[in-house]
Amino acid sequence: MTPGLTLRELMWMVDGRIDVCDRLHWNHTSGIMGILHNAHYKKRVDLSHYNPYVKSSSGGVAVKADNISVLKQLAGNRKGGG
Repeated sequence: MTPGLTLRELMWMVDGRIDVCDRLHWNHTSGIMGILHNAHYKKRVDLSHYNPYVKSSSGGVAVKADNISVLKQLAGNRKGGG
């Protein structure tokens, strides 16, 4: 009996289920790791700190008046190196 789905559609369903289960397991594991970290170290972390699926909010450097010269210098080196 054919379920009316192609092999590709069935594979997409399996991949989607694995992704959802993997995320749930990482939520659980990162929560436990975060609790253990906070219990043993003075520097506290968010419980999602160890979760590879959570995007970090501190991923870059803010461009301000005092550090714009570094950016201009890097952009100038790229043009010349080309």
